[in-house]
Order: sequence, then C-alpha cells, then structure tokens
Amino acid sequence: MENSQRIDPVKFGSMVSVNDKIGISHLERFAAYGLGNYVNLKIHWHRDTQVTRPTIEKAVKFCVENKIYFSFSEFLDRYTYIPWEILDTLTRQDWIELQELGGKYCLGNHSICERGGAVYWPLGYKHDSLLLERAENVKAASEIYMAGIRKALETEHRFGRKNLECIDSSFLHKYHFQAGMDGAAIEMFPGNCDRMYPAVRGASRAYGRETFGADVAMVWYGGVEKDELWFKRWQMSLYYAYLAGTDWIISETGEFGMASAFGQKHDIDGPVCTRFREIMQNFYRYAQSNPRPSGGPLVKIGIVHGRYDGTGGLWNKEVWGQYQDEKWLESEIEKSWDLIHILQKKNDWFDACRTGEKDYSGNPPLGQFDIVPAEADVEVMQKYSCLVFAGWNTMDEELYQKLIAYVKNGGHLFMTTGHLNRSLDRAGDIELFNNGNFEELLGIKISGPGEKLRHAGIKITQQSRIPGYHYPDWTENADPKWMDTVIPSCNVTLCGAQVIAKAAQVFSAYQLANGNVAQNDIPVMTEYALGKGFASCMTLWGYPGNTGIRDFFADILKCINSGEMTHPVKVCTSDKMRYAVYEDEENYVLFFLNTDFDLPLAAKVFYGDNVQLIQVESASMEKVIIKK
Repeated sequence: MENSQRIDPVKFGSMVSVNDKIGISHLERFAAYGLGNYVNLKIHWHRDTQVTRPTIEKAVKFCVENKIYFSFSEFLDRYTYIPWEILDTLTRQDWIELQELGGKYCLGNHSICERGGAVYWPLGYKHDSLLLERAENVKAASEIYMAGIRKALETEHRFGRKNLECIDSSFLHKYHFQAGMDGAAIEMFPGNCDRMYPAVRGASRAYGRETFGADVAMVWYGGVEKDELWFKRWQMSLYYAYLAGTDWIISETGEFGMASAFGQKHDIDGPVCTRFREIMQNFYRYAQSNPRPSGGPLVKIGIVHGRYDGTGGLWNKEVWGQYQDEKWLESEIEKSWDLIHILQKKNDWFDACRTGEKDYSGNPPLGQFDIVPAEADVEVMQKYSCLVFAGWNTMDEELYQKLIAYVKNGGHLFMTTGHLNRSLDRAGDIELFNNGNFEELLGIKISGPGEKLRHAGIKITQQSRIPGYHYPDWTENADPKWMDTVIPSCNVTLCGAQVIAKAAQVFSAYQLANGNVAQNDIPVMTEYALGKGFASCMTLWGYPGNTGIRDFFADILKCINSGEMTHPVKVCTSDKMRYAVYEDEENYVLFFLNTDFDLPLAAKVFYGDNVQLIQVESASMEKVIIKK
C-alpha cells in the first residue's frame, strides 16, 4: 500500500449516553476525565425517556466547543427499519441541521449495527422480522440479506442522515458496502480478532475506504472476572486496534459504571471503573504522541473472500442464516477458513519441512494479512503479491478474467478446484466453470473428479519456480507425506502447467519397478507461469477444509508465508507478538504488541545489514523506526 502523508492521530473515546433525562452529564464527564477526542452520541435505547432536538443540539455544541469528534448512534430499529419511537419527533430538517452544526467534528451516523446477526446469531436470538426469507441458492441468499440493508438505508437517506457506518462482528462487511453502506467497523471480541480485523480492513480497502472503526465490547464479551488478565485484555484490545490501522476506536461501556456478571455492579468511581479509565487515558496519550503513516499497514498476502460466501465467521453454523435445508450447514467449505490461523502460528521446531537461514514464521510477511473480496477491482488485487482462496466461491467470467490479469501482472495465485465452481447451489457437487477448461489461467483442464485414493500420500516432485518459494521435497526414494487419509483426486490434463506434487503410495522406484505396489502417479498440485506471475492449483476435488486436502493445504500455506517474505523489512519473533509495518517517504514505522499476558517477548528486525533487537513487556506496545 502506498503511503506519503501522516494521518491525524487516531480518534478515540466512548459511546456516551445523551437523553432528556440525564442531559449531557456523561459527555461532560468524558471531557473532564480526558478520555479521548471522539464519542458516539448514544441517543437510542432509552425507553424511559425522550431524546429531543434541544438535548442533542446541546451535545453537538459541547463537542464542537471542546473539539471532540462525534457520530450519532443508530436511528432505526434493527428489526423493523423504522425510527425508534423515542426519536420520532426528529424531522429530516432536524437531522440535516444537527449534522451541519457539527461541521468537521460530525463524522456521520451509525446504522443498523450488528446487521450480520441475521447470519451469525443463533436461531433462538432472532425476532421474526430478523429471520431471513428462504433462499434457494447463495446468490439469492446474499440478495435477501442486502435487501434489508437497502431498505434501512432508504429510510436513513429520507431523513437526511449521511456517512452511514455499520458496526458488525462478522466477515460480511463487503456485502454492507455492496448494499450502499458508506463505512464499516468491527465490534471487537465476538469472534476471532485475528480474522475479523483482516476482514473489515480488506473490505474497506476493496471499496475505496482506507479507514474503518472499532467498537470494543469489552464489558459485554471481554470476560467475566474483572481480574488482572481482564484488564490486560482490555489494554491489548486498544493497542491491537491501533496497530491494525483502525481510524476510530470507542469503548462500548465500562468507564461510567459497570454491570458485571451475576448481578455484580461497579460504581463509576470505584476501583474497577477507575482502572478501566486509566487504561483508556494511557492509550489515548500513546496514540496522540505516536502517529502512524497514512494508508494503513503494509500487507502482502490476501485471503480471497469468494463470491457469495455467506459464512459469518462466528457462532451460528448455518450459512447465510438459512435454516430450512441441511445444505446450508457448515461443511468443509467453511472449515477452510480455520486453516488461515497457520499464518500466525510459529513453526514447530521438529517440523523438517521448514527451510532457510531464519525462521520468520509466527506472523505473515510484514505482520498482517487482509481478507480481500473477490469483487475487488484488479487494481486492488494487484496491491497483494499473493492471493489465496479459502471458503466458498462462485466463479464467473468477470472474476476469471480479473485473476488472469492479476497473475499476468506478477501476482501469485493459489486455489483448489472448489474455487472454480460455477454453481450457486450448495446442494450439488462442484460444477466446473468453463467446462473445466482452465488453460488460460492455470494451464490445465479438469474433466471431473477422479479416484478417491486410500492409503495414499503426496510427494513433492518439483520445486516451485516462484522466487523465494521452497516446498518440502525429498527425493524420488522417500516416504509419501500427508498420508493416512483419502485423497480426492481429479482427472487432469496438463496444458502448459508443471506438476509440483503427485499422489503416491510407495517409498521407492524399486518398488515400482518390481510391481510390488500400484502407483497413483496423479497430479495433486500444479503451477503455471503466466506473464510475470504464477497460478497454482491443488488439483484435488474439494475445498481446503476437506479431510484429504487440509493437512497438505496447511503446509503449503506455511510455504507461501515463508516464500512471500521478500520485503526488505523482515522480523523474527514469537507468534504471541503481533506487529504491523507502516511506511512514509523516509521511514518504515513498526508497531509491536506483546499479547502474552505475563512474559516479555523479543523481536529481531532485519533491514539490509541493519539488525535491531527489541524487547516488549507483556501486554505492551513498542514502536521502531527504520530509516530507508
């Protein structure tokens, strides 16, 4: 990602309740405590009072006078898409004038947040109005999901509300953009933060929004006991959001009193809330004094979020929130997403597959990866040196041609046959796009599934031609690897591609020559040189999460991670360390966050002949600046 200017310090603060009963007392307390420079004015859900224009106007004026950025909270009921009853006195003109009154300090409006709950909430959570209409296929399911968003946005626009952002805990941000939402934010802690941040950042970049937000739901989802580890988790959550490139960060609750588990309550000036605020104050001071270069963290690897992929990424296991048919149940397709944790796992010391002078594993190149919508323009795709497909994808001509252009321009592409599926229906088998003719992109033709090979393994038979890549090959006389499973082969015809790996059932050529054991000399991975790049395909029938593909895919993903370590800045460190690399005209700026709760961690930073050793205390962040 190109960077040249320094961005404003992160906008940080709280959700602050404002209504006719309490006035703006919480907002005044926010300023008095020095908790940040940004608030979400929480004007909904106050069922025992009204929220009228004079109260909101007073809050807006207070923010402007105190140079506090703000956004307005939700205006619409999440289930019916009609304005909240407590706000029904506000007119279109009121909203236009309130936003204008805020001037540059008004950043916009939050809208139908947690919309992804229609997909990822369990069935028992859902009001009838949130149950999605029955869909026959994945395209219809996506359109049903987005129809609700469009209906809500029509009402928002009718009332003159602008710059609409949806806070959500899922992978589904790209659909929010497709439906017309202006911005995206993550609700932090429901779900895996190491996946959710790449998803919101990747979607924002794909749709031309370089900024995104984070609502840290610490009190709700961050843990039960308000003990030492809980406070460290709270601290790490803020610095993680900053490291990941978040533009605005808010605490959902906690600083003005806290309702805890099993009826416990913590008063606003008690020890729990006081320490909660101290962590906020310390982070705000850090963010103000350590600005990041613009453009967000540098990223090399993109995990492709396929067309019509409807996994929420957490909780509910029915894809697209569809319950009427077993075809929507989580399968090997969705389990493929679980494999991307390999990018953030340190190699085992006894893993002989790993080679090189240094072990850079534990984080992806430059510390971060993005989850990239398949709908992204090829210019966006080209910013990633490598794209790897994971879950569901429906291939069509537009995407196919984008991938050809991506590879021709120097990209490295990895996929399985499942990602070449043209079908929209999860009920059937894979239906290969273009009748299985992938000569132009992959240099192969696939006529369909082959034999399911039992008691077989895989041998790497040729090294990759991608510079820096090294697959775990041995010799012709070697044990097959990735054994003890059923390998779902394909019927493959080579049309210029080279075979990287084959199925194998024997140790040596001697056994073959003497006919002791049948040999399955079947390609299971190919590589095709196309223009300046390479396109690789696991010619196995299915998705990465398939039992017979999973272990092989995981090890290849490790090789991809190592092979993409081509940037001048490289880091050796623990997989408990998270880091990001930013760039301006003169420097690389690195942020290191130690996510170990108790132990200090070290990191070595390599840049040319320069080596820096840094130490980061537990639950803390350090910055390193490297002159170019």
